[in-house]
Parts: sequence; C-alpha cells; structure tokens
Amino acid sequence: YICRCGEESSAVYLIGSGRVQACISQDDGSLIRFKSMVAGTLIGEVAFFSGGVRTADLVAESDTTLYCISHQKLNDLKDPELHKLIRI
Repeated sequence: YICRCGEESSAVYLIGSGRVQACISQDDGSLIRFKSMVAGTLIGEVAFFSGGVRTADLVAESDTTLYCISHQKLNDLKDPELHKLIRI
C-alpha cells in the first residue's frame, strides 16, 4: 500500500512510472476497485489539499516510481525568496 483509507495526509504523489490502483477494502477482505492510474497522474490529492483523511487505499499494481511532495516542500515552493532566485 502507498497509503490507506482513513490515514492523515502528509504528501501528494506524482506517478513517474508504473500503475497505481485506487480501491477500498471491505470488512471481508475484498476490494472495491475504482480505477487504475498511470504515469503523469497526481494521486493522493483529495486529502492533501482538503486537509482531510485519505478517501481510498492506493496500491501499486506493478513496479512503480512515485515522486513525493510534502506539505513542507509545497510551502517552500511558495517562498517569495525562492522565487527571486528562480526566473522562469
């Protein structure tokens, strides 16, 4: 599992490669599968940006590369001093 339904969110992820499934585990151990996501998809964003808890389990279906962005890293990107150093 990348993250579990009901957990606090500390990061959002970008799928670099591989495949990730969003699902919910039932009491009997079975899974309700919602969708599979591939490279280029942002995952875990609902709880991350709402400040709530995770709304689904995220499970890697294959070897997967994820890029993690924490709340702190996102805040660092908002730093006006950083923007003075980076000219786009």
